Amino acid sequence: MGDIQAGRGHARHRGRIVLITGPRGAGKTTLCTRFAAAAREAGLDVAGLLSPARLADGRKAGIDVRDLRSGEQHPLAERRGDMDGPGTDEWAFHADALAWGEARLREATPCDVLIVDELGPLELVHGEGWQEALTALERRAFRLALVVIRPELLETARARWPEAQVVVLDDGPDEGLVTRSLASNAKASTEGDRDDALAHAAASSEPRDSPKACASASERARQIARLLSTLEIPGGSGDDRG
Repeated sequence: MGDIQAGRGHARHRGRIVLITGPRGAGKTTLCTRFAAAAREAGLDVAGLLSPARLADGRKAGIDVRDLRSGEQHPLAERRGDMDGPGTDEWAFHADALAWGEARLREATPCDVLIVDELGPLELVHGEGWQEALTALERRAFRLALVVIRPELLETARARWPEAQVVVLDDGPDEGLVTRSLASNAKASTEGDRDDALAHAAASSEPRDSPKACASASERARQIARLLSTLEIPGGSGDDRG
C-alpha cells in the first residue's frame, strides 16, 4: 500500500473506508453519533461532521451541522421554500455553514476516526458542498472513516472508493452490523487473541430492542473502538496538505 503524508511522517497503511447507507430514518446519523462517542471513550481522536435533523412539531424542519472535535453546531439547511440558497430540490443550504464545514474538514486529518455525515448530490454530482471531505478521503490520513451515503448515490461512491466496505441499515441503527464491519477492518491489523475479542464483540443473540441488547450493542461499539486504539496511525499533529 502506498504511503501518505500525515503530520511528521508517513502512514504505514492506508485508512479504511466504511460507507453507511440506508433509507431516511434508518439511523445513519444516530449510528455515527454512537460510534463517535465510543471511539472517544477509548481515547481515539474523532474528527469530521455530523448532520443531525432539526425537528419542529415532529417534522424534519431543517438540518444542522456539528463539528465532532469542538462540538460547535450551526444551522446547515432549511426546506426549500422556507429559504433560498444553493442545494437540492428539497433543501436550501446556508452558504456560510457550508464554508464553515469545509474549514472544519480541512483541519480534520490526520485523525484516528473520520466521520462524514453525509456526502450527497452536492458533493458527488455537482462538485459543490464539502469537497474537502473528498480530499480527506483520498488522502487517507486516518485509521477508519465512516461516510454516510444515500442509497441512490451508493454506486457513485463505490466507483470512487471500490475498496470501501458497505454497511446497509434497513430499519434502525443496528450497531451490531456496523461493528461487525469495523471488526473485519480492525482484524486485518491485529493479531493473536484479539481475533477472539473481535468475534465476541460482533456476536449477539439478543433481540435488538431489548435492554440487554441495547447495552451489549453499546459495549460492542466500545470494544471495537478499544481495539482500533491499538492500531498504528500516522504520527504528529501537523498539516498534511502540503
